[in-house]
Amino acid sequence: MPGDRTSREELLRQKAEANSCMALGAGVGALGLAAAALTGAVCPLCYFVAPGLLGVGLFQRQRIQRQERRHNKAAEQTEKIDAS
Repeated sequence: MPGDRTSREELLRQKAEANSCMALGAGVGALGLAAAALTGAVCPLCYFVAPGLLGVGLFQRQRIQRQERRHNKAAEQTEKIDAS
């Protein structure tokens, strides 16, 4: 489509990056939780990085969903114009 800033393939790639970011955040959080259970202390890196990664991943997913909605809406409008 003309004027389309991001293609579907690009949105899928960005969604995969957001998912991996959230998975890394969950993994670091699980590692921190296991370390806390074993040693009784949480490393400061795990304390800040896990929520940060989860937040960045969620923010990216929201942004991608908005772009997908715009993309779908533009495609629907184009189809209506073509059908007329």
